[in-house]
Amino acid sequence: MSIMKYIYTVILFISTFTYSFSQNETSTFSPSDTDSIYVTVERMPEFPGGIPKIGEFLQNNLRYPKAARKANITGKVFGTFIVGEDGTIRDVAITQGIGYGCDEEVMRVISLMPKWIPGVQGGKAVAVRYVLPITFSLKGK
Repeated sequence: MSIMKYIYTVILFISTFTYSFSQNETSTFSPSDTDSIYVTVERMPEFPGGIPKIGEFLQNNLRYPKAARKANITGKVFGTFIVGEDGTIRDVAITQGIGYGCDEEVMRVISLMPKWIPGVQGGKAVAVRYVLPITFSLKGK
């Protein structure tokens, strides 16, 4: 077991959150509006291999920032991104962070993700906003 894995545990919670809908975000399929970004669809986007593989990906790529470790910072970072119609990840942002380099680390790792299986609405692949909460936890806390 590597020292990094021993020092910390990254707990992954995958969930979908409901946002207030704006003109750009719609929950119903509209064939005439192909630029819409959905927040809920008939079939949500999926990381290749599902939840076990996204957990493995994060375990292999996410690093606990030195500044956060030194300051004993723990907590949840909410990364958000859009899974495009072709499965590409774009518009990565943090909606709620904890600082000390953790927010930047979540953005970095999300940006490294391979193409996802896109979301589907009305039989068509659509762009979907996705929220990925990642908990940073030091061992023993």
